[in-house]
Amino acid sequence: MKRESWMLEPPKGGLFKDRNDNQQKIEKPPAPVPTVREMNPFLNPSVQKRPENYDNKPSLSWQAKKIQRTIELAQETGKSLLEVAEDRFGSYEEFLKLREMIEVSKMKPSGKKITEEKGKKVDNLKLNKDEDPAILEKREKIKLLEEELKSARKDRRKAAVERIEYQIQILKEDINEYKKKKTFTNPDDMDIQTMLQMERAESRHKMDRDFLSMSSKVKRNNDDTFDEIQETRNKKLKNKEKKIDMNEERARVLSKEQKTIEACPFCLESSFFDNSLVLATALKSFISIPKTGALHPLQLQIVPIEHIPSMLHGDEDLWDEIRNFKKCIIRMLASRGFTVVFLETCIKFNKLPHTVIDAIPLPGDCINQVKGYFKKAINEIGSEWSQNKKLVDTFEKGLRRSVPKKFPYFYVDFKLDTGYAHVIEKEESFSIDFGKSVVGQLLGLDATQWRDNAAVIKDDLILDKRIYILKKTYPEFDWTHMLNDQ
Repeated sequence: MKRESWMLEPPKGGLFKDRNDNQQKIEKPPAPVPTVREMNPFLNPSVQKRPENYDNKPSLSWQAKKIQRTIELAQETGKSLLEVAEDRFGSYEEFLKLREMIEVSKMKPSGKKITEEKGKKVDNLKLNKDEDPAILEKREKIKLLEEELKSARKDRRKAAVERIEYQIQILKEDINEYKKKKTFTNPDDMDIQTMLQMERAESRHKMDRDFLSMSSKVKRNNDDTFDEIQETRNKKLKNKEKKIDMNEERARVLSKEQKTIEACPFCLESSFFDNSLVLATALKSFISIPKTGALHPLQLQIVPIEHIPSMLHGDEDLWDEIRNFKKCIIRMLASRGFTVVFLETCIKFNKLPHTVIDAIPLPGDCINQVKGYFKKAINEIGSEWSQNKKLVDTFEKGLRRSVPKKFPYFYVDFKLDTGYAHVIEKEESFSIDFGKSVVGQLLGLDATQWRDNAAVIKDDLILDKRIYILKKTYPEFDWTHMLNDQ
């Protein structure tokens, strides 16, 4: 019996496997081949290893730029490097320390060039390494002062040159004295004469240093003092200019008021005032006959003596007199079968108007009709989106508590502060003859009777007739005679 070939093969694993027979050889991995650009010296033997003294500190280029900018800023502003360094670094010693560190770092070898020539490049700061820091600081100050001295001499500033030279001299003497002190470290090595000389020199230099310190303080504070003086002077000039402007404005207003009063036909001191039209005069107001624009022969005007733009600007005494005049007019017209409406239109306060109350006679049975006419006319004024209420009824509060003092307004009074008021928002579109036009339409009069005043002025006979009638009728009802009796 013949066995299959697979049964005759030796075992491939397990306990019966012969490890020495048919053992597969383990091949070693191929050696890594570095690229040309490989910079790792452990992978690329051709790359030189980093030296032991390699400088691994961060770059100081930004600090060097800051120092260079500090020096440039001192040159641009004209200030000393000492002041600028203190502002930017906190102290001048910190500035010198950082500057020395940067200079020393420049002398150290870099990682790119490894040389052993450390003693070839030696900086001035390294030569002075064994010197005292106080001497180095004073020498640095001397250098800065010498630069300032050059610029001062160039600008021909004599006082600055003398001051800087004196400061340099003091610093040099301090350096010499400091060196002398260091030579005599042990007081036992000095004789009495040397000790006295050093003591005198010390006191003299102390006085010089104190004087130099005071002068530097004065110099630092000089600009601030000048600014304070200049600021105070500017404030005084501004206040003076403001007072001058206020005085000029006050003078301008007074001049305008004076010119307005001189041309006002209702002011007693005006050259345009006609005394023949006055029927009665009280302490703060008078009653007169209108020269133009009359709608009725018995029409009158109540005028305050003071030049005020509205009755709201008057005091309590004036209001009492106006009320008394209204009572007299109501009684006079009632005796003849008439009623009356009082009209006041106050607009354009900037032109300094003189307010006047017109007393217009009406038929006795048409008072309710007049109220309806005025109510409708006032509600139709302006836009429906007006800010203020169009029609203000003064029955409960009266005029003074219904309309603000400085507002332009129109007011129709039917019976002793009982009427309708209207606050005027657009003065340019409001007619000063608004009240007369409403009464004229009610009476069926021609508009030229209250608008075209030239026709009335030319007819002197009509005016004389009106004056004659009113001067004969009104004195019977006048109340001002009580003032004369008192």
